Parts: sequence; C-alpha cells; structure tokens
Amino acid sequence: MRIINRAFILFLLIVIFNNLKAQKIEVDLTTMNCTCFASSDGGITLVVTSGTPPYTYSWSTIDGSNLAQGQANQYNLTAGAYTFTITDNNSKTLSETYTIFEPSEIIAIETVTDETCVDCNDGSISISIEGGVGGYDINWSNGDSGENINGLDVGLYIAYISDMIGCYRTLSFQVNTQVSTDISKEKIHRTFQIFPNPVTDELFITCQNTRKNTLCEVYNLGGEKLISKICNESLSRINMTDLERGIYFVKIIKSNQSYTYKIVKE
Repeated sequence: MRIINRAFILFLLIVIFNNLKAQKIEVDLTTMNCTCFASSDGGITLVVTSGTPPYTYSWSTIDGSNLAQGQANQYNLTAGAYTFTITDNNSKTLSETYTIFEPSEIIAIETVTDETCVDCNDGSISISIEGGVGGYDINWSNGDSGENINGLDVGLYIAYISDMIGCYRTLSFQVNTQVSTDISKEKIHRTFQIFPNPVTDELFITCQNTRKNTLCEVYNLGGEKLISKICNESLSRINMTDLERGIYFVKIIKSNQSYTYKIVKE
C-alpha cells in the first residue's frame, strides 16, 4: 500500500511540475504591407498562443518608423524590417524579425520638345510611366490626359499620375521656346539682365538695344500668366509685391524670340 501511495505521490509531483514548467512562447503573426510607396499604413499584429502571461513587448527597427513601444500590435508603419521580443512571466523570450514591403515609386521618363518660336504652340511632352502597380491614369494641368500631350505653349505642365490601386505621384515639366542657334548665350546675357533675384517687391529688367513691343510676362509654377506688360524702356520695373513667396518664371519676348528666366520671390 505504501508503494502505491508513493507512486501516486510521485505521479502527482510530476504532473504539478509539468504544469508549473514554463511553456515555450508561440505566436500567431499577421503582417500588412504598405499600400503605396512611402505610405505609412503597414502593420504587424501579434497573438500569443503559448507561454505564461502576462507578457511584455519590445520593438526595434533600423529602417522603418512609427513604432509604439510596449504594444502587441503595430499600425501606421512605413516599409522596413521590424524586430519584436516577447517576454513572459517566467522570463522566457521569443524574438523574430519581419519585413513590411511597399510598391516601387511611380516614376516618369520624359521627352520634352520646346515650341519652335514664340506663340507657335507646337511644344509637346511625352512620358513613359514605371513603378507603382500599373494601370496608370494620367491627367494634366491643362486639361489633357494620357502619356502624350501636344500643341503646347511655353509654360509649366503638371502631370497627376495614379495607378490601379490609387497610389499617385505629381510631376512637373517645363516647356520653353527654342532660341535661334545664331544667338549665343553670351549675347543673350548681354541683352537682358534681371535683378534682384531673389526679389521682394520690385523686379528690374535691363534691355540693351530696346525696340518697341518687347513684352515681359510672369508665370507661376502652374503655367498661369500672372503679369504682362510692355518693357520698351532700357530699365523696366515689374511690381512683385502682391505675389506669394515661391518660384516664378519671367518670359521676355522680343523680335520673335523668347527668353525664360527663373526667379524666386521672398
């Protein structure tokens, strides 16, 4: 009888020991990749299925961002590699690393053809789109759509590009007026001088050999003409006071030639 009692007691001790022994930590893990390039909607969720509660969570990353320390679930993550460490009540640990991916960046390979003369309106832009998830929708600031737009005047044209899952990119392209090959850059520089640049209020334009019907125009980055005036004086002034800070283009039209200068308004 004593032998049976001793065996029973030993059995109970083994059962109790096994129940008290720390279990291996195991988790069910789900990752959510970023929807678009450079977006922050990735995530990692952890559900511990084995171990001894309560649990603590530690996270680290070398190329991602937006971690919330101490949380089992992570949201609003950028693309990158993330490492978590779970520690249970018996000091058992589990460490693993997972990667959140993102689609490639939407890019455009462009060919810009300037208009051949002032107001010829024969410039063009052709773009080839890569990256994203394909199925591109392309709309332009002048109301056109598609990869190719033609019949363009000098100015800035903005392409609004989206792919089949709604990721988007905005790119801008400048169309200028071609300058005759018999006019050197040095001669152009001597003909016109624009100052100060950056400008705060008045912009001065000096013009040598001034003729009638020299036209000065100011455009914003969207290609919208904001100011237009005759610059027939050797020193002309353009009032920039009412314009917001930013980048503008000054277009000078003289003798069937057009010259475009970039200026900064402060």
